[in-house]
Amino acid sequence: MAALARRWYRDRLSADWAPKSREVSQAIFTAVGLSGPFWTLPGG
Repeated sequence: MAALARRWYRDRLSADWAPKSREVSQAIFTAVGLSGPFWTLPGG
């Protein structure tokens, strides 16, 4: 979970922050080893 939090919130305080796209969010889940039906975002 720490790896997920680091990637998820790394840019949160940036002045040009914007919500992550579905593709970026899915890539973060995959990069930290979260896979399977529960971790698959809809629309993909």
